[in-house]
Amino acid sequence: EEGRKEEEKNKEENVENEEEEEEEKEKEKEVKKKKMSPLCLDAAQNLRRRRDKLEEGGERRKKKTLEEGEEEEEEEKQKEERKRGRERGGQRSRRTNKKAEEEDENETLTHLQLEVPKAYARMVKLNAMPQPLRTFFWQPIGKSSFESTVVLKS
Repeated sequence: EEGRKEEEKNKEENVENEEEEEEEKEKEKEVKKKKMSPLCLDAAQNLRRRRDKLEEGGERRKKKTLEEGEEEEEEEKQKEERKRGRERGGQRSRRTNKKAEEEDENETLTHLQLEVPKAYARMVKLNAMPQPLRTFFWQPIGKSSFESTVVLKS
């Protein structure tokens, strides 16, 4: 029995030694082909070994199927969103228009902040004017020339 155990150990060691020799030969071949440093080759072989172990365990296959399933779900969601967008009649563009309007309002607000002191000064001047001139220069505030100039500037 002891002899058998020793023979089995020797066989295992021989197999391991042969594998190591094959790996070293592969390293040498790769070094000759790619002229890579030995450290890079060691790292590449370690990666290969890890891949092989994962393949043997089936974990890699499981990961692939999970990733493929997730990708398919994402594609289906995108297709559904496109269909919804078509059904809604382009609400996305409306949303982008709303965003653009908000940005325009922000810009007009900055212009208004710059223009308000001028408008206030104009109002004070109007109040200081006699009545006939005041009615001649007065303009209603709302969508008036004041706001239209602001919009044109933006």
